[in-house]
Amino acid sequence: MTRTTYVFVALFFVTTFALALLNKAPAVKQLDVAAAQVEGASGDAKPWLDADAEEPDGTSADAIPEEAGAE
Repeated sequence: MTRTTYVFVALFFVTTFALALLNKAPAVKQLDVAAAQVEGASGDAKPWLDADAEEPDGTSADAIPEEAGAE
């Protein structure tokens, strides 16, 4: 290998470890508090779990749609 290759390899490892050290600590210290804030800010966090939800046309979300032509 040439001297240029060695320089590039060394720069790659220095950059890799520098980025790893920068991203080592989480930006938020208490993740459960941050998650609660995000969930509270968005309103209802899991609307797909609401069994009593209604569709915009007024029908129940869990109603089985009728097939066309089936009688």
